[in-house]
This record gives sequence, structure tokens and C-alpha cells, in this order.
Amino acid sequence: MTEQQSDCANYHVAPKALMKKDGKYLFLRSKTGRHFDLPGGRINKDEHSGFDWLSQEDVLIQKDKFFDSEEYLAFEQFFLKDRR
Repeated sequence: MTEQQSDCANYHVAPKALMKKDGKYLFLRSKTGRHFDLPGGRINKDEHSGFDWLSQEDVLIQKDKFFDSEEYLAFEQFFLKDRR
């Protein structure tokens, strides 16, 4: 490794968006209808089956509705903060 080369890795980063309109948030449904997702990130063809605009009160934060625990914890923190 030369002095100018770095010892770091390359990562592909694709941001997601939390979209709000008239007090409701945009959620995408997975093709199976079992999981929530946000618009953005890497989207594969036929990955989502539809979408819903939901109010903060309508969002049911259930761990099995998210693809991984990191997403679940982020949603839980944001959507449940005012309900406690």
C-alpha cells in the first residue's frame, strides 16, 4: 500500500426518506404485505406491492413488520416518542 492509498472500504449508501403530507407519513408495503419500508434506498423491481399514507397514531410498531431490528428500533423511537 502506498502512502497515498487509504486503508478504508467502499460502501454504497442509498438514503431513505421520511415523507410527510397533511400529517400522514408514506409507508411502502412489501410484496408479501407483511413488512413496512420507507421510500428510497436500493429498490428492486417488484419489491413493493403498494403504499399507505398513515398518521402517527395509525402506525403499529411491531417488530415482525420490519426487515431488521435496526429499522424497527428507529421507527419505534420516532413513532412512539409522543405516545409514552
